[in-house]
This record gives sequence, structure tokens and C-alpha cells, in this order.
Amino acid sequence: MSLRVAVCHRPGAAALAAPLLPGPGRRRNLTTLAGWLAGVGVGVLLLLGGLAAARAQALSLPLQCRLQEGSWQPCRMEIQTLGEHWWLQIGRERIEFRHGGDGSVRMQRAGAAWQAVIPRWQGENSLCWDGVCAQGAIPLD
Repeated sequence: MSLRVAVCHRPGAAALAAPLLPGPGRRRNLTTLAGWLAGVGVGVLLLLGGLAAARAQALSLPLQCRLQEGSWQPCRMEIQTLGEHWWLQIGRERIEFRHGGDGSVRMQRAGAAWQAVIPRWQGENSLCWDGVCAQGAIPLD
């Protein structure tokens, strides 16, 4: 659909822009345009809200983890905010991670202070943070 705008000048009044849409009468055209704009606005808000909700929704992934050089065991990676805040649930222990956005990563174990860690890949698909390793389909962003 194409939209044409007619500009009408009346003495003593500001310029008035009236859309020329198909259909009888200018009033109906304005109502149609307002309805169309409202529909587009609602659609955009729903789309943005859905994206924000999807980003905010926590994600839980099954992985294999190990502590220090121990044996691999089932664990879960719980992602609060992808690429920013996640934790590993290894048995009854929760190890939390935060990414600073500048490349820095901090880790906190139960009852301990936050500590800076350096993530590094070990082998083909194991990501480790100072002795805490996870293996599997790890989302990076």
C-alpha cells in the first residue's frame, strides 16, 4: 500500500497534512491510518517484549563437569543471562560465574569470595576456569 500526503493551506491556519488512503472520506482515512499505526506499534512492542523475555528467561543445560583433576560427572549449567551470569550445579555444589563485559570473568564458590579466573579451552570441548571444567554444548553468547 502506498501512502500519499496532501498538504492543504488555509488562510490563518497552519499547514494541515491529510493522508490520502483508499476509501470514502478523509475522516475514515485518518481512522484507518491511526488503526494501522496502532497495530504496527503493538506488533513492535510485542516483538521487543518477547525478545526481552527470551533473553531474561533462565536456561538449563546438561553437561559433564569436573573439579581439579577429578573424574567427570553429570552437572547442569544454569544460565541467568547469556554471556553475563551463569552457574554450574555439580552435585550439591553451586559455582557461580559473572562476565564483566570487558573480557574478565569472576567465579564464586559457596562461602568464598569472588575471584578472577581465566577461561581456557582444554581439549576439543572442555572449558575450564581455574580447575573447574565443563564439557558439552556450552553456549558462548
